[in-house]
Amino acid sequence: MKQQSSFPALISLFQTLEEHLHNRKLELALSAVQSILACDRNNFYARAIQHRIKRVLDFQEDPSNVSDSADYYVGIVIAALENVCQMAVRFLMNSPVEA
Repeated sequence: MKQQSSFPALISLFQTLEEHLHNRKLELALSAVQSILACDRNNFYARAIQHRIKRVLDFQEDPSNVSDSADYYVGIVIAALENVCQMAVRFLMNSPVEA
């Protein structure tokens, strides 16, 4: 686990990530995830989010996936990723100080 002193930076990065996801700025969201992983390379929340953002970006690149229903399902995935960001923030806020 990371030192308590790095938690505020990670919390801020997760909040920024959530904002980018909310605004559907997926490239910026991916960049924010990479910043989180630079601070904590084993952060399982960030790793899961990174994987799913890449999948959504790949999905959106395929012209056959352009439809209202595809956009709806991408919206569901993004909303779920926003919830994962919130869970990560709650986890970091409640983590005990390492001795």
